[in-house]
Amino acid sequence: MPFVFVYEPALVLRGSPFQIIHVLFTAILGVFLIAVALEGYLIHNLGIFFRIVGLAGGMSLVVPGTLSDFFGLSALAIIVVRQKLGPLGEKSSRLAL
Repeated sequence: MPFVFVYEPALVLRGSPFQIIHVLFTAILGVFLIAVALEGYLIHNLGIFFRIVGLAGGMSLVVPGTLSDFFGLSALAIIVVRQKLGPLGEKSSRLAL
């Protein structure tokens, strides 16, 4: 991670303010997603599939580029939505009448 600034000079605050904010935001989200994948926990425990998705998404958020940002944000959204739904096979008490 310490050499990613070679690919994107905005990480060392060289560029327009919008570019710097965008790159810093995606890099911070990427490092967060990598940490979630390595820990295996966000709201609930992550299975191996979601850990791999999180690691790939986090790495793509750290690497600069619009397509890689889209993939990384999609991976983050998938993991957050899946975590909010709870473990598979568990009946929600909110749906019971």
